[in-house]
Amino acid sequence: MKRALHIISLAAIMIICLTSALFANAADTEENETSGRVKIALIDTGVSDSRGMMDADRLLSGYNYLFSDGDTEDREGHGTYIAGIIIGASGGGGSIPAASESAALVPLVYYTDDPGMVTGAMVTLMCRAIYDAVDTYGCRVINISAGISQDDRSLQAAVEYADKKGAVVVSAVGNANEKAPNLLYYPAAYESVIGVGAVDKDGRAASFSQRNESVMIAAPGVDIITVAVGGGSEFMRVSGTSYSTAYVSALAADMFEKNPDLTPAQVRFILQKTAKRTDSAVRDNETGYGVIDRAAAMEYCLAMMKNAAMGFVDVESGAWYYSAVDRAVSLGYMNGIRADAFEPDSCLTRAMTVTVLKRQAETSAAAQRTLAFKDVPYSAWYWDALSWANDAGVIKGYTDGSFRPDENVTREDFCVMLYRLSGSPAADKNAKLSFSDASEISGYAYDAVKWAVGRGIINGMDARHFRPKSHITRAQAAAMLTRG
Repeated sequence: MKRALHIISLAAIMIICLTSALFANAADTEENETSGRVKIALIDTGVSDSRGMMDADRLLSGYNYLFSDGDTEDREGHGTYIAGIIIGASGGGGSIPAASESAALVPLVYYTDDPGMVTGAMVTLMCRAIYDAVDTYGCRVINISAGISQDDRSLQAAVEYADKKGAVVVSAVGNANEKAPNLLYYPAAYESVIGVGAVDKDGRAASFSQRNESVMIAAPGVDIITVAVGGGSEFMRVSGTSYSTAYVSALAADMFEKNPDLTPAQVRFILQKTAKRTDSAVRDNETGYGVIDRAAAMEYCLAMMKNAAMGFVDVESGAWYYSAVDRAVSLGYMNGIRADAFEPDSCLTRAMTVTVLKRQAETSAAAQRTLAFKDVPYSAWYWDALSWANDAGVIKGYTDGSFRPDENVTREDFCVMLYRLSGSPAADKNAKLSFSDASEISGYAYDAVKWAVGRGIINGMDARHFRPKSHITRAQAAAMLTRG
């Protein structure tokens, strides 16, 4: 079993679980461009396969940041070990099953232990590799089995850039638990990065694996069989959080392959939600949210393609509005604030309101070229919806000529808009509202509220109170749009 910890003092870089090795060829540029596989950037020491044990079609061309005219052969061994885990290998002495069914690797060399090639700009090179992984190579997953012991703004900016561009960053949390369990390593400790800890075959945190808030998820990392480099043996055993990242990166790549529309936030959410836990706690510092469960994660990934609400990281399955959000989104009435967030507790603005009401009305009415609202430019994203709503009498402006698009909508006003959209049906004159605060409902809204309550479109905030002047939330709006 090999496990080592290398620190490069010039850049305060900690390379997790490095061991020495050799390696050979990557795929050519054409393969990078034509491969239909999900790409994993292996920001490491390179990849070498002198014995031809790995699938050459899954090893794409990369880059050597130490020397621009250098190849991506592995002079250290660490990158090769991770590659063997992710894409598997076979030889005369047996085989290693691939952790990923479909991913291809792009080796980006930023480190080596060769004294003739070590450079002091390791953080800079790591950052360059992250940007290139996204912009040049189109990688959806970035595997970094290394870290620095101090927060670095340039590194944080790089991983946040990758996240915004749709790439998941996976990084090892470190192997210093026995001496410094609370020590944080970056980028694993950044919020947008999946910090990976190591567990043994029984699912228990490895003795060397860090135990702190940087641990988001855990994966196997003790006595892992992988490709040997150098010597007479084809295979070897390694341990370390570096090798745990390989399993997480492989799973993330396969999730993207099944559902390319996933966002990094959704990948993190699914891994956390489906992880296996040894107790009832939400998370702990030993294994984070638990040990990855490949089958459960893939099942969830596929299921969310049919259930819109499952894709929102802020919509819990037990929430009272879960079904309403799912139905409102599925019917096209509402979208998330982002692809992975619905923000159910945020207030609905007037601009949002005209948009969702137009969608519910399923109208294709042409927009007017001019509107009388002084605060609505023609370039406004909600122009067409406002044009329709204004023309249909669903919504009105203020006496000063403004529309106030960012103003939040009250519960009574949302009832009014739905009431108008339904044609303002005649109210039952004998019906009364039993809420103790019914007298607070505006005169222009009373019939609309009575209609909405009678149709079951809206309920009170509790048994006694309607709260007409309270702002309606996006979750409440979703519920109202799908009732009645």
